[in-house]
Amino acid sequence: MDPKRNRIFLDSNVIVPGFFSVEGSPRLILDLISLGLPILGVVTGQFNLMEVERTLRKKLPDALPVYAEDLPLLNLEVVPLPSPRDLGPYLGHVQDKDAPVLASAELAEFLDRILPVLLAGPFHRP
Repeated sequence: MDPKRNRIFLDSNVIVPGFFSVEGSPRLILDLISLGLPILGVVTGQFNLMEVERTLRKKLPDALPVYAEDLPLLNLEVVPLPSPRDLGPYLGHVQDKDAPVLASAELAEFLDRILPVLLAGPFHRP
C-alpha cells in the first residue's frame, strides 16, 4: 500500500445516509470520496453492501436503482465475505451481527494500525 494513500472503511451506516441525505457527515464523506482524490482509498465489505441492499429493499425500495447507478462513482474496493474462521476472533467480544463487519475491515487492512493500539490501551480486557 502506498504510504501516502489513506484507506478508509465504509460501513453501511455511512453508505445509506450518505446516498440519501443532502447534508451531514455521511454525505460529506461520500462527496469527498466521489472526487477520486489519489490520497484516499475506499474499502467496504461485501457483507456491508448486502446489508445496504437489504435495508433499501425494506425501507426505500424505489431508491435501489439510484443506489445501483451511483455506487460505482465511489470506486470502492470490495472485500469478500469473511469466512467463519475470520469471524472467530470477534465472536463473543462484539454482537454477532457486527463480527462480519469487523472481520471485513481487518481483511481490508484497515485495522492493521488501529487494532493493536486499541488492544494495548486502557480498553483492553483480559
